[in-house]
Parts: sequence; C-alpha cells; structure tokens
Amino acid sequence: MSKWKELIRTITLVVPTLLLQSTTGAFIVGPATIETATNHHPGYLPLSATPNSDDPPPVVELTALRRVRVLAYRAALGVSAGLISSQALGGGILDGSGVDIGPLIAQTKEALPFAAGSTAILGPLPSGVSVGPLVSLLGSITVGSGVISTLGIIADAESVGWTLAVLSLMAVSVREIWYFGVEYKQECVLVLLTLVLMLNEEMRIPFVMPLCAVGMAVLAGGKVFEPCEEEFRRSNSEFLGR
Repeated sequence: MSKWKELIRTITLVVPTLLLQSTTGAFIVGPATIETATNHHPGYLPLSATPNSDDPPPVVELTALRRVRVLAYRAALGVSAGLISSQALGGGILDGSGVDIGPLIAQTKEALPFAAGSTAILGPLPSGVSVGPLVSLLGSITVGSGVISTLGIIADAESVGWTLAVLSLMAVSVREIWYFGVEYKQECVLVLLTLVLMLNEEMRIPFVMPLCAVGMAVLAGGKVFEPCEEEFRRSNSEFLGR
C-alpha cells in the first residue's frame, strides 16, 4: 500500500471521528471516554438546534463582508451539488443511450475538491467552537489536493482529492444540522449516510450517488429561501419553520 493510500485510510478514520466527538463533547481514548465539554463549554456542539421559543432570536449584524461570505458559501454548495449530480450520471444511468459523458465525468471529478473544499472553508462557524479550525484545515487541504491532482504532481492525488472532498461535504452536512436542527435538515442525514459509502471512489454502490445528489440538490436549493443572517445563528429554519 502506498503512502498516499495509507494517508487516505488515516484521514477517513480520524476526521469523521473528530467531527462526531466535537458534536458530542466527548473524546474517546481507547476503552475510556473522557468528557471534555459541558453545555457551557465553547467546544460543545449538540446536533439539534433547539432554541427556546420564549426567547427572541439573537440579533445578527449582517455586514457586507458577511453577506458576501454567505453568498459565496451557498454558491460553492450549489456547485458541489451540481458536480455530485454529474458524477451520479456515470453510475450507469445513461447506459444504452449512446451519450458519451466520459469527459464530463472526468472534469467534474477533477473540480469536486475545489468546490467541496471551498464550501467547507466558507461555511460560517462560531469563533469559539473548537471544530471550526479543523473544518477550515480540512477544506484547505482538500483544495490543495485538487491543485496537486490538476498539476499531476502525484499519481494518487486524484483518489486523495475525492476522499477529502467527500469528508469536506460531510463536515458541511454536520454544520447544517447543528445550525438548523435535524428536523429541518433531514436531507443532510441522507447526504451523510450516502457520503460514508462514497469515501472509496472505486466502490460504487448502486443508487448511493444518485441519492446523495438528491440530498445535495435539496440542501443547496433550500438555501435560496433562507435569510443570510440565519447562517450565523443557531435556529430552526425560518423558511421551513413557518
């Protein structure tokens, strides 16, 4: 096994574990579980957004810079959804149609690390949350792997880029669930479940990628109706909550 494949395996095991542990406030060390956060600790990230209905929503100052960041985040998310949908077409859906989509599949696969990594970097996270730097680092490494793959510097960079892109989209899905609540982001649950099965690009399970594409499309499309300030505060989706 090459060093790059060993790196993929390590990242695949470590990153999802860290993301999950950051949301539960516990770190697992061997058989023992060490609680590292409480409800008042800035590193504690409960999965569901359950604001007190008696309290007014926090006021968010939506500066021009924040608005640009939100729009860029949503644009990158939309591009990622489109790229995943394009990849889904390569799963045999168009077999027998006579349409050659090989070049499209190759190009979208090459572009996915850039879009997914940018989405992870641009997604707003509270400054006091310890998982924020990890997500930004993951996004930066994902974009970097796309650059290396495009330049052809390392032979296995494309496989690494695919895995990192999938991990970045998993981080984005967790972020969406944390901010808006699992009851309003059920498509993110679908995306998470399917992305886990897509970590190995060579293992294409039937219907997994199309289902992921549907979930990503719903997630990206729903952003059109969500006010920009909601990306900076934990609340139930203002559009779906009406």
